[in-house]
Amino acid sequence: MRNVVKITTLFSWLDLLIPHYCQMCGALGGIICERCKNYNTLRIERLDPDDSAELANDLNLQKFFAVGFYSGPLANLIVLYKFHACRDLARPLAELLAGVLQQKQKLPDNAIVVPIPTVAKHIRQRGFDHARRLAVEFAKATNRGHQQLLRRKTSTVQVGSRQEERINQAAEAFELSPHVKIEQNATYILLDDVCTTGATLSFAARALRSGGAKTIWVACLARH
Repeated sequence: MRNVVKITTLFSWLDLLIPHYCQMCGALGGIICERCKNYNTLRIERLDPDDSAELANDLNLQKFFAVGFYSGPLANLIVLYKFHACRDLARPLAELLAGVLQQKQKLPDNAIVVPIPTVAKHIRQRGFDHARRLAVEFAKATNRGHQQLLRRKTSTVQVGSRQEERINQAAEAFELSPHVKIEQNATYILLDDVCTTGATLSFAARALRSGGAKTIWVACLARH
């Protein structure tokens, strides 16, 4: 009989033999250490509250939250998670985002987390749906529900596109998933990894409104 080692066990052994350094403060231990999980680090370039409020207004949304700007250690973590299959980063990144949101705003009891749907080609390439995984962990961290209420109508890729192209692509990208039920009194939290022009979030919110959603917030890891 062949010996089989669970992949989680293998990763545990690798953590012992080749320990991680925190990508935010450099401490030995985990990819994100406990101190940085609590958002005590000063190495994140944070958003000004007025900028967040202005962006929410520009996108016709009630609230906008982000851990910080897409730079330094935060950008490195997102790249590792999204493009290098570091799936275990989903939980600490979601906890970072949840901590930022809960410091600034009490989360309504009826809040529902809605991930921005990922292009199917990217899911196949990466081997996992990074947005959905992040949404699941964020919902756990905030003790709220999550639903896949949106789906992609197109398979266009926005990375590397100019601003005008991004807006045109996003305008046709989303629709409500079949047979979903929108609760008009619920607060929907659109979850994404990076906000650049805001077009993706704006048109995803439009799709939710087409089904009757009234209150829509945005939570993303970084503002580009």
